[in-house]
Amino acid sequence: MRGNLTMRIGYMVDVQNDFMKTGGALYIEDAEKLFENIQTLNKLFEEKDIPVWASADAHDPHSKELARNGGVWPDHCMKGAYGKELCEESGYIPQLTLSPLESDAGLHVSGYRAKAGFLHHNLLLEKDENDIFSHAPYNYLFEALGLIPHPNEREPVQAIVYGVATDYCVKDAVLGMRKRGIEVLLVTDAIKEVTPETGKEALALMCKAGAREVTTNQLLDLLK
Repeated sequence: MRGNLTMRIGYMVDVQNDFMKTGGALYIEDAEKLFENIQTLNKLFEEKDIPVWASADAHDPHSKELARNGGVWPDHCMKGAYGKELCEESGYIPQLTLSPLESDAGLHVSGYRAKAGFLHHNLLLEKDENDIFSHAPYNYLFEALGLIPHPNEREPVQAIVYGVATDYCVKDAVLGMRKRGIEVLLVTDAIKEVTPETGKEALALMCKAGAREVTTNQLLDLLK
């Protein structure tokens, strides 16, 4: 791990009741077994004053990815429903929630930089698609806050990524970050795939793109 990073964030992907808990609309088998490591990571980041950005699905009846509208997924993480809520077991508390459907998500952040302190909040980024970067305001957000390193910066930004699902939203987030020059540590014992086959394929793609695998215990040692 490099000693002189421009900045470091934790990035928690979709740790929501519909994915993580038995009976959830898109429950991922054994996902609840991740809670211990996820909570350990969030506690570590709080102790080390490392901000955690978290993504979360937030759908309404008109969401194009829902089967009722021709998409592939059943209703899940619907606004106002229990399934959309972040799992309490994660130990994560956002300080600010942004939605790509709100005009201020992209417009009002454009004047902020890391020095304004905005970056150092625990941000909850609600999304209506698998890929966080499919929402233009969030591309603007990452750039406006200086998260995407510029070519003249010698040291990268680092994101420590964990959550679900390995073969969908985790993969999309990691590949999007790598495309934008963000160094990624992928916490392999704090992620879970929908199927072993697609999970293996996703992990290979992420590593090929430059993500580095790490375990929770290894990360604890690295951040001492």
